[in-house]
Amino acid sequence: SLLYEIFVIIGVFLYIALMLELGSISIKFSEYRVLCLRAIEQIVLCFGVVFLVIFSFAFAINGMTREVENVTSEEWSDVGATTSTLIRLAFGAMDMVAVQSVASESPLLIVVIILFMMLIYSFFFNLLVSQFCGVQASLALDIKGHARLARGEIIIETFKAVKQKRWNKFMDSLHLDERVDFEEGDIGL
Repeated sequence: SLLYEIFVIIGVFLYIALMLELGSISIKFSEYRVLCLRAIEQIVLCFGVVFLVIFSFAFAINGMTREVENVTSEEWSDVGATTSTLIRLAFGAMDMVAVQSVASESPLLIVVIILFMMLIYSFFFNLLVSQFCGVQASLALDIKGHARLARGEIIIETFKAVKQKRWNKFMDSLHLDERVDFEEGDIGL
């Protein structure tokens, strides 16, 4: 049953990846696709920096051995538990009652935790929003060009997939080397 669920999840993600290619049907879809892909890049960069800060603070907190020993909660006992706790704090999944108990047991540790939360919430997540605005502003003027380039890449990849023999057969079927009869009034060559 677990294996089946894993394959279902993989299937859904593969289907979504295929749906992204439908963005090349229209310029508007392609523009939106380009904008979303640039936004995803910014999200990945932001989360990478957030996790780097989480690991840095986890090691710093575990370096404060006297303060950690004063806390009765097991959430700050080692690097793994501290990292897990900081991840839950960063993404708002931790009960604040546990943080309040730390405040009464270790004033220096709560200062470090508050500094961490201010850095994550006030700086990094606001920086992410400003990055979104910057991406939108930088792409706004020439997003059609980016969309056309993205569509061009798909066309080029499609051409690479066509065998030379098949391409030559298609070109021969067009009879482009034969003269065309013009209608009355047309200026021929």
